[in-house]
Order: sequence, then C-alpha cells, then structure tokens
Amino acid sequence: ESGMHVLVNIHGISDADEFMQSARAKGVGIYSARPYYLGEPPPGASFLMGYSSVSEDGIRRGIAILAGIAGR
Repeated sequence: ESGMHVLVNIHGISDADEFMQSARAKGVGIYSARPYYLGEPPPGASFLMGYSSVSEDGIRRGIAILAGIAGR
C-alpha cells in the first residue's frame, strides 16, 4: 500500500496531536511528520497528507476544514 503524499508545515499550531484529532473528527486524516525528522523539526507542526485517493473537490473540502481548525 502506497500513495502520494504532501508534507505540510503549519505555523502557529501549538498542539499537533489536538489538531490531528480535530481534523480526524471532521473526516480529514492527517499524520504527524515528526517521526520522520532526524533532528529538530521546523517551527510549527508538520503533517503528512495523502491525496492519491481523494478527488479534487475532496481536497478542497479538506483544506477548508483544516483552515477552519487552524483558525485561518
């Protein structure tokens, strides 16, 4: 099982786990990228987001949901 992913860093997220839980509660699955860094990750919160099995409209809806959670 594999797919296509994008790495996204969102500044201003203080609790990545809470952000992921909020996203999942709204139907958007994202995963912390923290385990993939050998050193200190960049400021903010980094996430892996898969999109190979999501339609363009689904991607737009997911981005809007994440923006709402992030308060942007």
